[in-house]
Amino acid sequence: MRAYNLKKIAALANKDVCHQNFGLQRLRGNKKRCVGQIVLKPWHVNLAHTIHGGILYSAIDTVMGLAAVAHLAGSETILAMDVKINYIRPAFLKMKRLQCSAQLVSRTGRFAVVEGVVSSPKKEILAKAMGTYAILRRSPTEKASWQCY
Repeated sequence: MRAYNLKKIAALANKDVCHQNFGLQRLRGNKKRCVGQIVLKPWHVNLAHTIHGGILYSAIDTVMGLAAVAHLAGSETILAMDVKINYIRPAFLKMKRLQCSAQLVSRTGRFAVVEGVVSSPKKEILAKAMGTYAILRRSPTEKASWQCY
């Protein structure tokens, strides 16, 4: 079976309006590691004057999903079943950009487990996440939502 073209999927994800609105950009990856960055904006700041955890969660979920997709055949797609995130240090607007990275931990016939990290510009770990994704098989007539396999 043919694998997905990860470069095309990352290029589409970089143009996604949702990703642009929460500041996620520069998505790229390969089978070993996927990365992206969050460009911080004033509207990401919460009442505690830190970056809202939902921004970090959305970014790392996206990068982890890309890492899972890197290990799929063309007839497969994923569905997030569970993502657990631990916030370790606060992120602040003055950091300007945060890095997200993810890599596959395990892939079976039905599940992919991926781990991810959000880091500061000084390489401090701000959050760690672990996600379990169901691997679903599409019928030959169905296309992936990103239409580029």
